[in-house]
Amino acid sequence: MKKINNLIAGAIAFVAVIFIAMISINQPEHPYELSHDEALDTTLAMAEMEVYPEDVPMMLEDSASNHVFIDVRNPGEFIKGHIEGAKNIPVNSILKESSLEFFREKDSATTAILYGKDQIQANAPWMLLTQLGFNNIKVMKGGYEYYSTHSLDIYDMPAIPEYMIEEPMYDYQQVVEETPGIGDVKVETEGPEKVVPKRKKKERQVEGGC
Repeated sequence: MKKINNLIAGAIAFVAVIFIAMISINQPEHPYELSHDEALDTTLAMAEMEVYPEDVPMMLEDSASNHVFIDVRNPGEFIKGHIEGAKNIPVNSILKESSLEFFREKDSATTAILYGKDQIQANAPWMLLTQLGFNNIKVMKGGYEYYSTHSLDIYDMPAIPEYMIEEPMYDYQQVVEETPGIGDVKVETEGPEKVVPKRKKKERQVEGGC
């Protein structure tokens, strides 16, 4: 009888272990805080969460500016050059507990500004952190490549900076021409007119006076 009870107890323990394991598998390690609709609304409003590279020098000079720059490139690229005072948290380390704890320690008044080689590299970490409930994350437009290779004089900026011009990924006319059975059909297409927002140049203030 005692042997049977031991077998039953062992079976119950085994089932309990399997049940706990199944629960653990079904629950994500980092559950999202935003619903699908909230995530979509946040993505559509991303322009409000972007920082212009030409504004960064002034932010660095302003001791009252409460922000921290996060470089999501790999350590090798970070060592070669980065924004002054930036912290390196590579993309593949964003979900590490030490990284998430770093973001948790920043109060809502502190803005974490992500940047990568280009803006695309920082977009995914921004969305991921936003979905996890962090609402003080922004992205620098253009990325470090633009920041480090272009003039950031706000008084001498082009009407449309390069980082605001989106180029199509594919030459669709060429694709059509090279597709068997379609290439013989002449398709005259004109690319859609690029519509990009323009930033007004800031006028230099005239110094002097009475």
